[in-house]
Amino acid sequence: MFARADPDLFWHIKEGEKLVMSGRFPVVEEFSFTAAGKSMVAGEWLADLEIFLIYRTAGYAGLVCFHTVLFVAALIILFVFLRDELPPALRYFLVAMTAFAFINFIAVRVHVYTILFVAVYLLWARLWEEGRRWPPWAMAAGLALWVNLHGGFMVGWVILGLLCLVRAYESRRAADLAPWAAGTLACCLHPNGVTGFIYPVWFMAGAPSSSRSMILELMPIDFGQASASPYILILVMLCWFGLGGIRRRFPWAVLALVMLAISLHNRKMLPLLSWTAMAALGLRLRQAPLMRWQIRMCAVGTCVLLITMGCLELRWRNRLLMSPAAVMEMDYPRAAAEFFASRYEGRRLFHHFNWGGYLIYKLSPKTKVFIDGRLDAYWALLSGDYAHMMDGRPGWSGLLDAYGIEAVMVPPWPRPAHLLQADAR
Repeated sequence: MFARADPDLFWHIKEGEKLVMSGRFPVVEEFSFTAAGKSMVAGEWLADLEIFLIYRTAGYAGLVCFHTVLFVAALIILFVFLRDELPPALRYFLVAMTAFAFINFIAVRVHVYTILFVAVYLLWARLWEEGRRWPPWAMAAGLALWVNLHGGFMVGWVILGLLCLVRAYESRRAADLAPWAAGTLACCLHPNGVTGFIYPVWFMAGAPSSSRSMILELMPIDFGQASASPYILILVMLCWFGLGGIRRRFPWAVLALVMLAISLHNRKMLPLLSWTAMAALGLRLRQAPLMRWQIRMCAVGTCVLLITMGCLELRWRNRLLMSPAAVMEMDYPRAAAEFFASRYEGRRLFHHFNWGGYLIYKLSPKTKVFIDGRLDAYWALLSGDYAHMMDGRPGWSGLLDAYGIEAVMVPPWPRPAHLLQADAR
């Protein structure tokens, strides 16, 4: 799946480069002419730095290797989590199910940090259940790093909160909430301070619905698509085995059900549902021993899942033979961007939303973009003037004039591509 570069990868590279070259955190927008000077939340600055340094040293191939290690680490942690009293065949099956669910999300993207951190935090929660005292404080310290890597740190804050609330309820001592308080302070160790802690909550609950509806990964999952098959299998397993038999200190069943509710509304959370659901099912099946034929079925299921994932990867066999640099830019308008740079450098450009990050990578700093994937700078623009122009609604050409647009770069199928052919300008 790494054969397709994510649109956000390109602006992550440029944000990391800016951080290294200028030493400034990305708290002010500098790459566009529509939101220039607007305040930004630097929620992923440390990941930007990592991506740029690896890319500069080892190219796209190095980024693929590094992020592959992170995904595999999350799966290994799940295998360790399921270490006790489960037949090996069942452990392999649950891990294979998680890997199968990851396949739609495997890319050089910063969300892999949240997947890995959630895996670590849930393993620590289990160690805490087994009598270790240090996990709450380790979680609190980990949030100081996680908050600067990805906005998914809020999941870790919730996990720590659940653990501390259970502990305080058992002991009837408010002092047992101290790690949660320390973790909350750690979440504010961020270039934007308290705003960096609040922003993910606003993003999930308060961001304009009209703009969110234009971002595929923020929309509910479509169970009619083939890509939904891993999550259908997870739902079937949850319904078949249930979670009511889990008897543990930490509320595993509650966490899995909350993840289920959130991920059905927001498909970006599906990898976290996958890991959490398989962990909870593993704990459930410890208390419901399987018959021999059922264990054999798990072994067969693991083989089927591995073969399926191998077949899905073969779809990209032609790209896998190409150089990593060519693969990285394959889905983007490389020739058009280079032509623009040679003839129209510095002109005001209107372009497709998914190409914004790539155009930052190819054209900045001499040419500013109209819009890109850093959503906090463009919420109103995305569902407003951008949608108006891309749909070719009445008045679209007047908006081009209002923004001083001098060139347009869109795929051949949107309505503006046809309308512009009839424009004498």
